[in-house]
Amino acid sequence: MAQNVTYSIVDQPNGCFALVVLLGSRSLYTRRELRTLAEVEEQIALVRDLMAACGAPVMELQDCSYPSEVLSPFRDSRQE
Repeated sequence: MAQNVTYSIVDQPNGCFALVVLLGSRSLYTRRELRTLAEVEEQIALVRDLMAACGAPVMELQDCSYPSEVLSPFRDSRQE
């Protein structure tokens, strides 16, 4: 059975973006230092294409509900 795939876009303190993708409930993948939202969208399209081949739905987490320890490497600790 295909697992759900969720993703979130994280603003990094250096002005870049990170794409955080969670496969099911245990496999975390990241792409850091994406300089534009266009680059982020390209990476999301790639994830969607790959997961479509596996039959896995891809959904964006609107409220960024990943645990803070997952996102802390991407954010400045002074912002949390």
